[in-house]
Amino acid sequence: MEIPKDIDLILVLTDFVSHGVSNHIKKESKRLGIKTIYSKRSWSCVENSLAV
Repeated sequence: MEIPKDIDLILVLTDFVSHGVSNHIKKESKRLGIKTIYSKRSWSCVENSLAV
């Protein structure tokens, strides 16, 4: 899985991805310098994660 380099933010919905995928995204986003937010899929959780 390759992460595009021209994005500003990665939103990972933790209800839908495995632990391995989450770790891969974390590693690659750090390497590329892309901000990453992890949240459950409910809008209130997403909203709270974005506010931080």
